[in-house]
Amino acid sequence: MTDYDALADVDVESFDRHLTTLENSHPDQGAVGVLALDVELRTAYRRALVARDEAAAFLVDRHDWSYSDTAQATCGHRSHAERMHVVVGWTRTPDQLERPGVLLTRYQHLAVRLRQLMTRSHTLATRALPCARIEPYLPEDPVERVAHCAQWLRFLDMYASSTLAARHLHGAILVRHHNWRLDHVASIARADAGQIAVAGTAAQHSPPSDADSDLLRELAGVGDVLAYNSRRLSAARAEAVSDCLNAGVPRRVIEAYGGALAT
Repeated sequence: MTDYDALADVDVESFDRHLTTLENSHPDQGAVGVLALDVELRTAYRRALVARDEAAAFLVDRHDWSYSDTAQATCGHRSHAERMHVVVGWTRTPDQLERPGVLLTRYQHLAVRLRQLMTRSHTLATRALPCARIEPYLPEDPVERVAHCAQWLRFLDMYASSTLAARHLHGAILVRHHNWRLDHVASIARADAGQIAVAGTAAQHSPPSDADSDLLRELAGVGDVLAYNSRRLSAARAEAVSDCLNAGVPRRVIEAYGGALAT
């Protein structure tokens, strides 16, 4: 019988090749491509953790594995049994799973590979985003320039919102599931404690295996460079708005193209 593989569609080698291409490209291209890739990697990584946790829960519930056994199989340290107790206790046990030990090993390996790729993607983002050029791509016409900056600000805001939401959620998971101190987590994430606390309800319904202090640091770094580029684009848009006003462009036209005008 062929084992059912919940992650058969996750092509780590394709992710690796794509990321390598972006790493070797000009920052202008790398900065844009890495954001979309990072979202895909985060999604695949979450799926890998869920599949791994379900295999671990099946082994504990149906094959009498200890929490130390699952800790050894997932992170290589039997002393981390308490962490696996929390993870397995939260996870839904599948009704049926063929060769769960084999799948646990596969899913753990896949999760590790995807996590490594995520670190590379975050490293690329923090390098490429500040270096990506804005000026060569700005249209000469001030109205078109306003629209261009507004479009890219919306693009960055979307990723910034996703990145910061993930940062707050991962921090709240450490607090809610693993009893980390809120102030310590907020310090790692470079966030206000209130921002982490607000995500507590969502954390209660999120897998404990998402807890990852290194990921918190990485997301904080990506959030910083996204904010930096947003400031650059906002300044360029403000200059374009000023040029529009000096050229006599009606305020309603400027606003229609995404220009922010003082009231």
